[in-house]
Amino acid sequence: MSRGGYMMLLACLILVFYAGYVFFSGGDKVIAGSYLAVGLLFGLMLLVPRRKN
Repeated sequence: MSRGGYMMLLACLILVFYAGYVFFSGGDKVIAGSYLAVGLLFGLMLLVPRRKN
């Protein structure tokens, strides 16, 4: 994995953990859901193979 891939993985983990923190600490569920959605999209982008021309 390239350096950008590791940075994307780190961003994914931070967003997912922060979403869990906001959700379970009694914060706004909509904000927690948006953090979770963006974090999972970052994770999905890491798993989907890239197109090669």
